[in-house]
Amino acid sequence: MSQLSARGCPGHSRIMELILFGPGSETLLADFDSAGIEYERWVPRPWQIMNAGFWARIAEDASWPAVSKVLVAWVRAGASRKVSITQHDNRIFDIEGTSAEDVEKILPSCKNIMAVDRQKPEKSSDTP
Repeated sequence: MSQLSARGCPGHSRIMELILFGPGSETLLADFDSAGIEYERWVPRPWQIMNAGFWARIAEDASWPAVSKVLVAWVRAGASRKVSITQHDNRIFDIEGTSAEDVEKILPSCKNIMAVDRQKPEKSSDTP
């Protein structure tokens, strides 16, 4: 398995995981697509037990400013949305009310990002 490295942390190699929970959490990936942020959706094997809806791995060359802006905008777009960032030392930051600039500062030491949206996305009028 190839590992994604943390830019800004020379010599530190890691996988930057995005863990998504809830019926509306996939809308975050659509926002990543719109912003041009590459990720790999990870589907567990049938024998693997996960306590998550699904996972994605963010590309190693992802722009921290772009990722932070998408995360902050996604949280602000819905009251049922929450994002927390777990650092390598296991400190957890809830980004609600945090600026994109402050989120950008903590991303290089990020172990994983957890995104939760308990509300189902609304269907557009174009969808049958």
